[in-house]
This record gives sequence, C-alpha cells and structure tokens, in this order.
Amino acid sequence: MTKPAAVVLLVFIAVLYGADVYVDSATAYAVWPGDVSRLPNAVTGAFMHADQAHLAGNVVGVGILGGIAATRGVAYLGSVLLSGVVGGGALLWAIGDYGTPVIGASGVVFALLGAYIVATVLTFPNEYWISKSLSLLVCGAVVVLGLVPRVGVSWEGHLSGLIAGVVCAAVYFDVKNLEEGS
Repeated sequence: MTKPAAVVLLVFIAVLYGADVYVDSATAYAVWPGDVSRLPNAVTGAFMHADQAHLAGNVVGVGILGGIAATRGVAYLGSVLLSGVVGGGALLWAIGDYGTPVIGASGVVFALLGAYIVATVLTFPNEYWISKSLSLLVCGAVVVLGLVPRVGVSWEGHLSGLIAGVVCAAVYFDVKNLEEGS
C-alpha cells in the first residue's frame, strides 16, 4: 500500500466518522430514490448512518476492502471509492424503492467488493487457482447475502455499489492494459 493511498483511505474513513449524523437528521441527507428535488443526496447518503453499529460495520468493510484496493495505488483506490459514492448513489437513486430514504456506506463497501472480484479474476495468477477460487467463493457468498431483501437493509444500495465497483475496475484494468500495450 502506498503512503498516498493509505492517506486517502484514512481520510475517507475520517469523513465517514466526521459526518456523524444520525437518523433524526440523516434522512434530510439520505438518498431518496426517484425524488428529483433530492438528487444531490445521491452523494450525501453514503455518509449518513443510523447509529454507531451501522457506521462501525461500514467502516470495517471500507477499511478491509479499501486496504486491499489501496495496494494498487491511490488512483485505483480513489476511483473505486468515488464510483461507490457517486455511481452507486446515482444508480440507487434510479432503481431504489421510491419514497424510502436510504443511508449508509454499504454501497461503497460493495463497490470495493465488486472491484476486488474484477481484480481477482483479471490479475490473480491462474497457478493459484485454489486460492483464487476460494476468494471468489467467499465474495460470491457475501454478494448473495447482501442482495437478499431484508427489512431495514437496502439490497438496491448493495447492488448499485457492486455494479459501480465492477464497472470502475473493468474500466481501470482495460485502460491499464491499453497503456501497457496488451
């Protein structure tokens, strides 16, 4: 992990904690799917959390998966975090349950997970197929569990973040291959 990437990750986590706004006022900044007047909240919703446990769960996911993404450098990490916040938030606004406010950074966690899956498929050496397969199996289980509809959990937010992360990583590795002449 490069020092700049570590700084970006730590600043992102600090911003998550700094936006320590809870349910009473968080709904004002929540993503409100389909509500054109609240479209800017597609960005702010990722920084709102219901309580400390909600925040801590997302910080752990961002910390672990963000740390893995940070090993690829600051541009990659920043791109995936940004895709999770902006791309995931915008997609959630478009496909989410109209009239139901959504808060939390789990879309960012799923963006990091989606990027990890793409990176594993595209860059992990095939001679380590057992490790690669186990890694993808665990990721697949997390994705499936994250997409199961549950009360109080936005599966649409998880799906939106996952799609944003997959697209971001696919573009990143495609551009990287073009630059390397592959």
